[in-house]
Amino acid sequence: MLRSIDQKLAAILMVIAVLFLYASYRLPAYPYATVDADLFPKSLGYLLLFLAILLFFQKRKGEEAVSSKDTAFLLLIALVMLFYILLLEWIGFLISSILFFILIARLLGYKRWRVNIITALLFSIIIYFSFNYLLQIQLPQGILPL
Repeated sequence: MLRSIDQKLAAILMVIAVLFLYASYRLPAYPYATVDADLFPKSLGYLLLFLAILLFFQKRKGEEAVSSKDTAFLLLIALVMLFYILLLEWIGFLISSILFFILIARLLGYKRWRVNIITALLFSIIIYFSFNYLLQIQLPQGILPL
């Protein structure tokens, strides 16, 4: 039944999506909230399930082997993401996100440093202030006294 690597990966992603949706539906409801806390996780769960189903039924002309260089690059990206998660509480959302976006863009081949830095700064600052002051959701401030 599961012949291609895409179908195997899609099956794993479907299981993850179902488990994620199960956990999302177990989140408590808040009676006075306009938009409940489970809206975003449920949306992500359904999106993951939909994309996994598309991946499962996708037709490919030939199987492509994944090179060891590509595997090492994916592991490097995963390591950078893990490092970001570990630094998030310690140095705060703003600094860790700026560093993360700059590093990921550079790893993915974007060479224009000025645009990269300005984009990382603006995006991180807008997200931080939107969450902290508009949505009243406190993100880790870390070492910055904001």
